[in-house]
Amino acid sequence: MQSKTFDITTFHYSNEFSSSDFEKWVLPNDYHTVYILENGTDAYIGETLKAPKRAYEHTIEHHEWNFKRMHIITSELMEGTLAKHYEKLLIRLMKVDGLFNIVNKKDGNATHYKRINEFELKFDELWDQLAEKRLVKTKSFRFILNSNTYKYSPYTTFTKEQTETLTHIFNVLNSCETAPYSEK
Repeated sequence: MQSKTFDITTFHYSNEFSSSDFEKWVLPNDYHTVYILENGTDAYIGETLKAPKRAYEHTIEHHEWNFKRMHIITSELMEGTLAKHYEKLLIRLMKVDGLFNIVNKKDGNATHYKRINEFELKFDELWDQLAEKRLVKTKSFRFILNSNTYKYSPYTTFTKEQTETLTHIFNVLNSCETAPYSEK
């Protein structure tokens, strides 16, 4: 049997935990992680190098959602850039998937790097594992990527360049530059 690239370790989580409660958590490795905090209805997705410390910080920052579980995704491949990339992908895909109400205020950080194709090939495996653990309801994330809900909805955010282009278009439309063409 082939070993899995990703480990998804689930811990019970409570806003009542102290930092020492989180320090007892043992993970398969100490690389960057992506995590999903959830309460059965709402979920928050993040990435960090220090999952127990970040879990404690969430007891202060996001106590209003009363999260019950923290699913921590680890891998020997996980480095900061990959974790940020997967965080962003999971936020956007899981919003459309709809199993959880994703409460993240942002869609993650922009990531630019050379090995993006290599990382995206591994994402298939991660999504399959999330489906096995019933953390997503759509079996194929490619189905979500091809859906109109994903492509044309507020679940996706514009890049900086797209925002600048749209702003320019709106400014042109609101200016005198759009006056009808007159022949001289």
